[in-house]
Amino acid sequence: MGNSGEPVTHWQAMAIAADRGQLYLNPAAAVACSKACDEYILKLKQHRDVATVLANVSGWGDFASGKALEKNLL
Repeated sequence: MGNSGEPVTHWQAMAIAADRGQLYLNPAAAVACSKACDEYILKLKQHRDVATVLANVSGWGDFASGKALEKNLL
């Protein structure tokens, strides 16, 4: 990043600083970031669990078309 001669964006500059160990947060900001990440991970896991349940489709019925759909989808 930044070696191509193109201007570096603010976020790219922050990423470069972090990679070099030059990015520092005050303790309160670090705790807030950690908490936000933990909450985001929890929400992602909840969405994954809901998606898993939604992936298990059943109840196609006894009609030939329902049986054909079930056979092709499973």
